[in-house]
Amino acid sequence: MENNQKEKKYALVTGGSSGIGMELTKLLIMDGYSVIVVAKPQDELDHAKAWFDKNMPNKEIIYFQQDLGTPGAAQKVYDFTSQNGYDIEILMNNAGFGSFGWDHEFEIARNLNMLNLLVITIYHMTRLYLKDMMAKDRGKILITSSQGGLIPTPKSAAYSAGKAFSYFYGLALNEELKDLGSNINVTVLLPPPTRTGFQHAAKMDHLTTFDKGSKFAKDPDQVALEAYEGLKKKKMFVLVGKADRMMLKMINPFARERVIRRLMKLTKMGTKEKKEK
Repeated sequence: MENNQKEKKYALVTGGSSGIGMELTKLLIMDGYSVIVVAKPQDELDHAKAWFDKNMPNKEIIYFQQDLGTPGAAQKVYDFTSQNGYDIEILMNNAGFGSFGWDHEFEIARNLNMLNLLVITIYHMTRLYLKDMMAKDRGKILITSSQGGLIPTPKSAAYSAGKAFSYFYGLALNEELKDLGSNINVTVLLPPPTRTGFQHAAKMDHLTTFDKGSKFAKDPDQVALEAYEGLKKKKMFVLVGKADRMMLKMINPFARERVIRRLMKLTKMGTKEKKEK
């Protein structure tokens, strides 16, 4: 069994039972990967399993129920894959949920759970699997951030701050790996408003942002496809949709790859190590 598993290609997708994550899971399966799907809602996992059993039968999909917003969640996922011999080639840190409204009115516990997921779990999960990838000098990591992470966003203050962490962490980590000559790459996905269950969980159903007629909203299959193609091409980040790319590059310098590379080069110039005498 161990030898058989070593021949397989394994990918792990958090939030892989719905929305963008489920579309990423489909793409990975079509590319020959066995996929570990991690999500919190058991009903979503059951629904995903029923869909895959019907539409993509005889494919290896492992379902693992875990609330990724709780302390130690990343370690539990890592222990599960390690103990079962699943050697992860692609890690997709995709799980997330949002909050919309006046920050002082939110339940503190809910937003702490959200920030633990968007910051601590993403960092911990990345570090755990990156260690294994470094040992074999191969692997790919996708981190789902948000266009909301590019600017401070009133009424999504904590959410946009959490997404800013994943954006800057992913970019800086990818640059570190390049400096080391590593074959591992980290790609950050910056999705626009996407028609999934996100808006309902974030209490944004009353907004027109996610409507079918919206110029900004996208469907999850389009977002996932562009994200996966960008990951395979080792892109620094992925902005979905031509119009979105043009608009964001005009109004926000942090949405321009050339600008980011120059800024990171400047930070490295300012942190050169002293030469030994």
